[in-house]
Amino acid sequence: MGRSRPSNSDSSISPTLPSYKSEEEHEEEDVGLLSATSNRLQHIASRRLLGRSSRSRWHRLLVLPVLALTVFFLGAVAIAGIVVYTRDSGNGGSQNTDSGKKVFSLAGELNGLVPEFEVKPVIFGKDPLATSDHKTEASANATEENWRSYKPVGQGFIAVDDPSQYTLPQPIDFQDQTVYSISVFHQLHCLYTIMQAYNSLSEPNHGHNPPSAASQGHTRRDSRQHNPSHSQGHTNHNHIDHCFRYLRQSIVCCGDTALEGQDLNHPELAATDGTGAVHLCKDYRALKGWAEERRLTEAV
Repeated sequence: MGRSRPSNSDSSISPTLPSYKSEEEHEEEDVGLLSATSNRLQHIASRRLLGRSSRSRWHRLLVLPVLALTVFFLGAVAIAGIVVYTRDSGNGGSQNTDSGKKVFSLAGELNGLVPEFEVKPVIFGKDPLATSDHKTEASANATEENWRSYKPVGQGFIAVDDPSQYTLPQPIDFQDQTVYSISVFHQLHCLYTIMQAYNSLSEPNHGHNPPSAASQGHTRRDSRQHNPSHSQGHTNHNHIDHCFRYLRQSIVCCGDTALEGQDLNHPELAATDGTGAVHLCKDYRALKGWAEERRLTEAV
């Protein structure tokens, strides 16, 4: 008997073998996946861009007002600083620090009634007209004129309204005004008085040549009606003693610390005459002009 072949009907129960996609089918599928992925990425990117655009818009809305407020604040601070500086620069001899403590300027006016003046370096030298030759009247007159050039018109007296609101001594009562003297001009008056007294003693006939009216501060009985005076109405002896005491206090008060060197006129001596040293000095011309603008009389 021969072995029979399986019939066609047996093929229906044979296991199904897996089928493999062709290369073309794989490429089509990859293209589809890539397209879908690309679309997804574009969607995500688009959403992020929209989010960034929205955030950027909000940032601009927030940042611009903040910048404007910052600029306004800084401008206000700058303006306030300028106002404070301007006020304090005219505050005379004292200023307030941030802690509220007053800082005083050397040889200034306590209440701010006299402004601060520029400080300049000045070399001290020999002024031939500051003293006379002690021999001739022409020299004495030239010296007196030189000293008068340092005195302001009005002799440095100014009026102060309502002095009770300041830290001041009792005012001078002059023509229904409350008056004060600026110290530097009183100091010069005292020094000139001493010089005149010395000159009168050094001259041969000193007993018959008393100090001039200028050295006496124009002392007269009617001085209250005509001019205020630096003189206290004392005798000449007492006046000179007053000037010694007053000038010593003034010199110690200022305490000039400029360093002075060798006296070049006497190099053989280990000594100084003060010439050649650089001192820090107030602008005397400006100070004198300020006093003259506020003068009460035309006295010289």
